[in-house]
Amino acid sequence: MTRPRAPKGRNRDRDDRRATTDVLLGRMLRGVLTPTEAALLAQHVREEQRSADENRHAMAGTTQALARHRVAADAAIREWEQRALDAEEQLTAYRSVLGPRPLDTIRAAEQGAKRYRTAWFAARRDRRADRAAMARELPIVQAAQQALGLDALTATEAADRLAQWGATGVPAAQFVTTTEQPR
Repeated sequence: MTRPRAPKGRNRDRDDRRATTDVLLGRMLRGVLTPTEAALLAQHVREEQRSADENRHAMAGTTQALARHRVAADAAIREWEQRALDAEEQLTAYRSVLGPRPLDTIRAAEQGAKRYRTAWFAARRDRRADRAAMARELPIVQAAQQALGLDALTATEAADRLAQWGATGVPAAQFVTTTEQPR
């Protein structure tokens, strides 16, 4: 049989203050509160108010930090979306000039377009992730592309295939574990 541990530090102090406050409030309501007990009750109430103000201030700081992170994540997503669009436009321009036959320049542009498209999908999937988290996920996405043969596709074909899988609800984690195409 497990025994509950005794509260430590601030929790124990808060529990003691609240128990004492309950007793003193009961005595006050019955009209038998001494001046010393009234001073103790006032001290406990002030400490509870100070603690509540401290917690409220800490939560406001946390809320502001979350808002800053959200703004930074949205800016990163917009940047990756623009890079993906720029890479696709560049690929289209290369193809219009050099024709449909893949040369080394077209292959490099396709690789760049795939990288930006992958980053765009990762950013859309997890809007709250920061750049470090996206960088950690990139090798996983690249391994998934290789496992599925996406690295042999053109950027447009890869984007179409990923869009089809996304529309059917296939989670990104399955890209690494399955080679089946969604139906």
